[in-house]
Amino acid sequence: MISADNVPESALRNPDCATTARAEHPAPATARAAGLAAAMLAADFSAVFVGHAGARRLRMAAGVGWRAGLVGNYELKLSFESFDQCVRRMSWPIIIDDLLAQTWISRPRLLLDHHVRSALSVLIPGAPHPYGLLAVYSAQRRRFDQAESNQLQAVADLLGAAIDQAAADGAPPQKRPIVCAVMEASLDAIVLVSLEDLRVAEVNHAFEQLLGADRATVIGRTPAAIGLAEEPATLEALIGEVRAGACVRGRPLQLRAVDGRTIAAIAAASAAEIDGRPGLALVLRDNRDQSRAAEALAQARQAAHEVARMKAAFLANTSHEIRTPLNVILGYSELIGEHLAEVGDDSQAAYLEAIQRAGRRLIGTIDGILDYSRIEAGVLELRPEELALGPLIRRIAAALRPLAIAAGLGLECAIDEPAAAVRFDRHSLENAFTAVLHNAIKFTERGQIAVRLARTPAGILTLSVSDTGVGIEESYLARLFEPFSQEQSSPARRYEGAGLGLALAHRYVRLNGGTLEVASIKGVGTTVTFGFAADAPGAPLGNLCTS
Repeated sequence: MISADNVPESALRNPDCATTARAEHPAPATARAAGLAAAMLAADFSAVFVGHAGARRLRMAAGVGWRAGLVGNYELKLSFESFDQCVRRMSWPIIIDDLLAQTWISRPRLLLDHHVRSALSVLIPGAPHPYGLLAVYSAQRRRFDQAESNQLQAVADLLGAAIDQAAADGAPPQKRPIVCAVMEASLDAIVLVSLEDLRVAEVNHAFEQLLGADRATVIGRTPAAIGLAEEPATLEALIGEVRAGACVRGRPLQLRAVDGRTIAAIAAASAAEIDGRPGLALVLRDNRDQSRAAEALAQARQAAHEVARMKAAFLANTSHEIRTPLNVILGYSELIGEHLAEVGDDSQAAYLEAIQRAGRRLIGTIDGILDYSRIEAGVLELRPEELALGPLIRRIAAALRPLAIAAGLGLECAIDEPAAAVRFDRHSLENAFTAVLHNAIKFTERGQIAVRLARTPAGILTLSVSDTGVGIEESYLARLFEPFSQEQSSPARRYEGAGLGLALAHRYVRLNGGTLEVASIKGVGTTVTFGFAADAPGAPLGNLCTS
């Protein structure tokens, strides 16, 4: 809709460069519409752009928040042949969540200079053609919703009616009716306050409902006199900011109802003319439901943390109770084996080896559960150090090579970066790599396992483990890192294990600032890739030390 702004500086300074509208747009009404739009939608900036159907530029007739000298002089260049073409071809309202990320619309210099990120624009209706645009802007990334779009359109509709009235009567319309209509249409409480004597000039029905106040008892009195704020100093500070030219939005404010109740609200305020005199529009949104929801969410989060802590403590205690007698069993089985070896009796060797093998498997499962419980509780202690990857990979591969040979598999290691080292917790990296390599051997019936330490074209150091095993169904990949999860979970499954290996490996790597990715084709094989974070200041874990 809008092209990159290339309006010369003279156009910003010279009012004669402004587009002539088909009717004299009443300045008080446009200024009031801009002020109300900014206040009602808690926006950093607002603008009323006007122009005739054939115009290629729209003049900023009113606005809030812009640098001095722009309102009344600035012209917005359209990327269409005319405003009429813009109206017909664009889909209204126009909502931009992030101006910097949009590619379908160009970025006017006005918005870039004021660091605008989000925008909402609606048409100002008129007959036979819209009078222009009413827009609000935010300096922060923001998603304007349908309700806010409806509010802005309501202001634009009333402004269009005011322009029609000015054209018909040949004189500016009265301001109070249009303001009252906007205020009564709002679901938020609105208060108009004179900046000359700080007396309330008008309130809407939503204000009366929120505070239980009668309009007749409020008009003509100061906010302090009616006890509007629980802490008057907070409201006085907000008014002071508006006096200084600021547009305030999203400000927490505790209100006091007529019956003495305290009401949590969110306030927005901006300057607004009141019967030709300086004033401010104060918009108050009831925040009690949101506050209660936030409190309930905090309590639920605390309860969830407590449940996680108790679960982790239970797992740790239970694992300890299992591990202690198991160590005794393994210790005595070793003593029995040594004694039988001394007397030359090997008749029980196979049974003792089965006890040792089952015990070591159970110890590994318990160690995994203990580490998992520590990670879940957030108490796993990391001791990052510089680790040379080549020797670590070769040592672990050598330890597991007998297992691969027993399964009839080849195990190859390729170290393309022999001098590479990372800053990583040793326990985390050794356990993660061991779990991944052990899984590759366990789930491969024929072929080979390939381990490779290399660097991607982007310079990222990676460690990959590839197998020619059974592979993983694509539908299961999304659940691969869930603890205690197995693709075959029935009691008759072919492969033993608790389903903790990859889940723990993933957590170990993520805790140290790295990544773990899995690519697999069912019946063809699987590749698991460790990615180590690039060397960067302030990245103490998982970063590359040497190359």
